[in-house]
Amino acid sequence: MQQSATHAGNAPSAAQHRRAADDALLALALFLLTIATRLPFRTHLLFNWDAANFAFALDGFDVTQHQPHPPGYPLFVLTGWLLRLVVHDANLALVLVSMTLSAAAVAATYWAGNRLFSRPVGLGAALLLLTSVTFWTYGAVALAYPALALASALALGLTAAPPGRTTPLVLSLLLGTASGFRPDLLLWLGPLWAWTLLRSGWRSAVPAAALAGILVLGWLVPTVLLSGGLHAYVAVMRAYVGIDVVTRYSVAAQGASGFVTNLRDTASYLIYALYAALPLLAWAMVKGFRQRRALLRDLRLPAFALLLAPPALFLPFIHVGDPGYVFTLLPPLLLLAAASMLSNSSRLAWAALGLILAANAAIFLVRERPLTAWGLRQHDRALAEAIETVRSCCPPESTVILTYESFKLARYYLPEYPWLLYSDLTSPQSQGLALPSATTRLLLLDESLFPRARGLTLEMRLLDPGPRLAEARTGTQRRLIYGSHIYLEP
Repeated sequence: MQQSATHAGNAPSAAQHRRAADDALLALALFLLTIATRLPFRTHLLFNWDAANFAFALDGFDVTQHQPHPPGYPLFVLTGWLLRLVVHDANLALVLVSMTLSAAAVAATYWAGNRLFSRPVGLGAALLLLTSVTFWTYGAVALAYPALALASALALGLTAAPPGRTTPLVLSLLLGTASGFRPDLLLWLGPLWAWTLLRSGWRSAVPAAALAGILVLGWLVPTVLLSGGLHAYVAVMRAYVGIDVVTRYSVAAQGASGFVTNLRDTASYLIYALYAALPLLAWAMVKGFRQRRALLRDLRLPAFALLLAPPALFLPFIHVGDPGYVFTLLPPLLLLAAASMLSNSSRLAWAALGLILAANAAIFLVRERPLTAWGLRQHDRALAEAIETVRSCCPPESTVILTYESFKLARYYLPEYPWLLYSDLTSPQSQGLALPSATTRLLLLDESLFPRARGLTLEMRLLDPGPRLAEARTGTQRRLIYGSHIYLEP
């Protein structure tokens, strides 16, 4: 009888172990599937200005020089630096970091959904994130945005379920570490972290808060020291927040027009990320409204609300600079969408989900847009052609490159050429910049500068003593995919 009771007592534990093993294998499969779907589309050249900042940071970390841009992303750069020791290519190393963060985010979304709802909901939400069009794209470029989705999914899984004794410590470990990849996670996860600590009691909250503080200082202090010290770092942060964020974009500086612009961009970026999943999310909202009384009693609601609210308020009112900014919102939104469809896990629900996944995959694979597979191929092809054309046609001794949005890419891939930045020449503080006396060619690498070229001939009279663009005769222009030549006669 005693042996029988022992076996009976062990049976549930064995079943739980088998389920945990199955869940781990499924999460690993999702991780590997994410890697497999990103590798064929990875960019071979740096994707944009920020990606070039990260690449420059691998050779010399200094936030005051925007290597990388403020506030600094030390753990993302450090991980890329370590990988570059193996792969010997800055862009590839950083892309591999982004790809790994993306794969971990998909696996974490499955874990969170399984923990909060059910295995079908976790699987459905993970597959929706895997096929999200912009999330797919950003897993193939040298940018840190996928860290937002990873931290969001992990934080939700930790806090929306009944908390354990170690939850505050684990959440503090997540906050302190993830913010080293994306410091804005201190804003996005901060309210959820504070709420978790407040309800845990001071015996758990004090050591958890201390752990978070130690970990944040662990990446912040080296960032400050490598950037010229506290005074220099604070100065560049004040300039960045004051000019690049508040003055240019916030409602406080731009008023109603700033709100309209930010709200439009936030909505557009969410549409890019959701695409075919939008009807499913809309249905989840309708279903939630119909069940609002039960929803208000749901113990998971505060965690979802505290995770969604900070970016939902910040982005429209302060700043949304890139489609990747909405990635914090994706895991909770996709979990809610999957829960509304797969609560009963019927065949019809899975068939509908399959159509959504196929539609999003088709958009990424076929549609000709900048943030799709087509856009990634076009970027690599255009930038490679521009680099080859410049080097084959124009010696650096007699050539100056005029750039705007491709400024950092030109500096990285064409370091031997002198360059001018368009915004420096047209700013009210500009005192004029002299071209070298041997200059015979001015290259415009950005298509956005083409319509401004005529206006520039009137503005460049300050260029002295070199050849003056105001006096130069514009010759034949040869349009490239990525650039144009304007030949100057001294």
